[in-house]
Amino acid sequence: MIAERRSYYGLSNAGPTLERCRAERKLLLVALSNEWYAIPGEHLREVSRWHAPTPVPGAPPALPGLISRHGVILTVVATHLLFGSPMSTPGRRTRYVIVTVDDVHIALLVDAVDDLVDIPFTAFAPPPEGITTHKARLIRAITQHQERALAVVDLPALVAALRAS
Repeated sequence: MIAERRSYYGLSNAGPTLERCRAERKLLLVALSNEWYAIPGEHLREVSRWHAPTPVPGAPPALPGLISRHGVILTVVATHLLFGSPMSTPGRRTRYVIVTVDDVHIALLVDAVDDLVDIPFTAFAPPPEGITTHKARLIRAITQHQERALAVVDLPALVAALRAS
């Protein structure tokens, strides 16, 4: 049972020790509109302030442009559109969350970043049945932190969805 839950929530026996994975997982808490999501820490490279991306003609709306960070060109992902949230006007709290999935580097556009937290492994549960099919494919699990519901983003599924579109 533990092995099945570990596999489902993206925890493997490789990398961190088995005991550490059983105990906790690092997650970056981010806001999209009025909903909170969690980005798995193992994919996190950095968080940076928002600046207007360079538009790419013909790109889909979910990919509003490109930015350069430390000499690396990154595709900006309008995360709101993927999760069905209304786009917000960028403001002082708007950030890019730079993540790496396999060898793919992308910049997730979010309304705000709260904190990098440790969530106990036992606090993860499967996504609820009532969410839309498209959204459900992008959510690995749900959990709570300080009485705030969090949807844990499945970044490999998000990259696969972007490649398919």
